[in-house]
Formats: sequence, C-alpha cells, structure tokens
Amino acid sequence: MSVGKVFHPGVSSNWSDDQPYSWSQYPYHPSTQKYKESAVCSNSDGTLGKNIVCPVEVHFQPGKTLPDLQSLHVAMKFLKERQGSHQPFLLAVGFHKPHVPLKYPRKYLKHHPLDSVQLPDVRQRPSALPTVAWNPWTDLRERDDIAALNLSFPFQPIPDWYGKLIKQSYYAAVTYIDDLVGQLTNQLDITGHSNDTIILLIGDHGWSMAEHGEWSKFSNFDVAVNVPFLLSIPGQTEGCSRSSHALVELVDIFPTLVELAELPGGVPPLCPDNSSSVTLCTEGISLVPLIQQEIASMHQENQAKVSTPQWKSGVFSQYPRPGVYPTYKPNSDKPRLKDIRIMGYTLRTQRHKYTEWVHFDDNKADWSQVIARELYDHKLDSGEDLNLADRPQFAKLMGRLSQQLRAGWSRHQS
Repeated sequence: MSVGKVFHPGVSSNWSDDQPYSWSQYPYHPSTQKYKESAVCSNSDGTLGKNIVCPVEVHFQPGKTLPDLQSLHVAMKFLKERQGSHQPFLLAVGFHKPHVPLKYPRKYLKHHPLDSVQLPDVRQRPSALPTVAWNPWTDLRERDDIAALNLSFPFQPIPDWYGKLIKQSYYAAVTYIDDLVGQLTNQLDITGHSNDTIILLIGDHGWSMAEHGEWSKFSNFDVAVNVPFLLSIPGQTEGCSRSSHALVELVDIFPTLVELAELPGGVPPLCPDNSSSVTLCTEGISLVPLIQQEIASMHQENQAKVSTPQWKSGVFSQYPRPGVYPTYKPNSDKPRLKDIRIMGYTLRTQRHKYTEWVHFDDNKADWSQVIARELYDHKLDSGEDLNLADRPQFAKLMGRLSQQLRAGWSRHQS
C-alpha cells in the first residue's frame, strides 16, 4: 500500500502513482494536502501569509489536522488491521515534510532554539561557478515572507537573520517527522511485526541551506542530491549501528529489497542500454554484499580484516536548465520538459565530483556541445566551494572523469 507522497504526483508518476502496477490498493493521499498553498502562516502584524517559515497550531488548520498526521493515522491503521497475520505486506509511507512550505506543529520549535542555529561558514556564490549551475531558489521567492525581503534576482542572498529562521523551521520540520516515524515503528512493535519487517528510511533529495548562497534542491551539489539511507533488517542488524562510505544510489533500493525479502525469481538482471523489450530489469545493484560485509566487520574487528566486495566506482545525478543564465520565465529551477535546452550530468566518485552541462535536444544529450564544466576535489573541498574545472593541471583528470561520466550515461546518446 502507498500512503502519502511515495511517487511524485502528476506527470512523473503518469498521473496514477503507478497504480495498479505497483500497488494492490489504491494509493492514499491526505485530504488536507489541498491546503498546501493556503495562507495560514502567522505574520508579525497578525495577518496570515503563504510563507516558507510556517509553524502552526494544528487545531486551527483546515480540517484541524495536517497531511502527514493523516498519513500516519492511515499507516498505523494498516498495521493494526494486520496484527496477528503472517501475510507478507509492503507498506510505503511518504511524509511530505520537510518539503516546502515548512508548515509543521509549532511545538517542535522548542527543540531548536534560534541561538543554536548556525549557517555554513561559506555562504556566497563561488566565483568560478558557471551561471548555468546556479539555483536561484525560485520556489522560496514565491513565498510571501521571502518576497517581503525585496531581494534582487537571481544572486542577492537571503539575509543571515532570516536564513536562521528558515533553518530553524527546517530542523523543526525534521523533528516533527522524526516523531511520526518513531510512532510508526512503535506500531510495528505493538502489532507484532517488528521482528519480521525490513525497514528502509530514505529521503528523495537534499536541501541547500545557504551553502554556496543557495537554498532549496535544484542543483547537482552534494547538499542537494545526498539523502538519508537507513536499513533495519530482522536477524541481521539488531544491536548493530554501522555506516558505509560506499557509493550507493536510490536505484539500488529495488534489487536490495528483492534480495533481502527473498522474493521468487531473485534479483532482476541489470537493464541493457535498450530495455524496451525486457519484461523486468533494474538499473540498481543490491546492497546486500555491502551490508553483509559491514556486519561481518563488526563481529571480526579484532580478527582478520574482512574483504570488501567489488563495488561501483561512480554514481550519477542530473539536473535540467532552460538556458545558461537563471530566469523566472522559463523557470530555471523547474523548467517544463519543452523548455529544457541544457542538461547537467554529474559523476560522483569517492574523491571527485565532475559535471558537464551539455546541450539537450528533446530527449537526448549532445555531448559534442559542452557548455560548462565543474570539478570538485572532496579530499580538499568537501563543501564543493572551489570549482577546479578551468585549471589546466586537471585536464587529464577531467578527461578520465568525462569518459566515465559519458559511459555511465551511454543510453542518453541512443
């Protein structure tokens, strides 16, 4: 069953949440989500606005609730109805927060006093950053409280005093969802499912909070594309808290869960470049070998070193643009498909981040027309503040990374 925002609504999920192909029950969406853009946020003058910073009193909201509270109720009811049952199930719960607007119960603010909120040390646009890579956070500029700051488009930064308020609300919204996740996992205990249920906790994207002078998610920077990825596996991870620096992607979720759940047929094969005639395949790799290696390492820390499985050497992301310079119309953060003229393809290795912004025609990249490049060395610059792409001493390195990047995106050339 799908509850809340599991697939992105609209055209990206074929206007159907991929039902009936992915779900045996019709996906649930909370009724109060229709009030997402309502002017319910308190302003200092006593009026209500459509703000990014939006702590609320739940009982004053339309329907006297919030979308994620509704989703929690439905998910907990789903588990309660299966108490005592041994029938396998898949429950996917998509909480909306901390997506914008940052609308959450006011009580969670107390966990994050404003004087404890710190902005990043480097919060200006890097001088060597190509303009095509810049994310002007248009979704925040649409909010009443940001519009009231009268910031020039596209580069004037949000003032620090208001940036801290945004970050405080982001933290409070995360704490809100942390509470709901805790209630949901507690329901697994109550209904007797915690000992035989695999739990995966992920996010769908990151979010910039003044890094590079940017806000929101519309870029290829690590802060925008990195997400939480946590797994709890009955019989394997109890009493085990381990992390891995291996390169993984969200496309690895499907084969990983298939292998962990021991589904009939096993992990599907990797997709060929042209998979139009293939019934079932995957572009991801099961993480089970990594998980087993980490668990084995924990039990053998004082013994012989456990061998690391052969693993992928790069992971990929991409982001579209309508042009080389930030614009409101067309929206350079959220361009419509017909407006996309440039695509930023990114390769992340253990040490480097390399991006090529190339001409994009309809649905295909033209690798012969490279508009801009970015290169960051994470060993020296984990914040990706210094673009090295224009320095001649890195030409050979960029040549190798370019080959690896293009090989990884080979199907985009077909």
